[in-house]
Amino acid sequence: MIKALNEIKKYENSSEIKCKICQILEDYKGEALMLDEIEFFLMKESNLGIYLGGKLFLYTIITDLINQKKIKSIISKGKQYFFIEK
Repeated sequence: MIKALNEIKKYENSSEIKCKICQILEDYKGEALMLDEIEFFLMKESNLGIYLGGKLFLYTIITDLINQKKIKSIISKGKQYFFIEK
């Protein structure tokens, strides 16, 4: 579906989603969450527009947070986890 760029920019909320991801991981500081778990918490926030199956979208945002050194990632037993250290 084609949309006007100025209409899309009105509702741009990636920074809000980044803040919420950081807050979730801060709430679970000292523990690690998988992408599915983060997605579940974000789906509860209906105003963010996160829906089941938005993993690629979320992974892009999480990768940006990792590159900004706001959160960390580890792969353990073949699964990727995200966290903020104590």
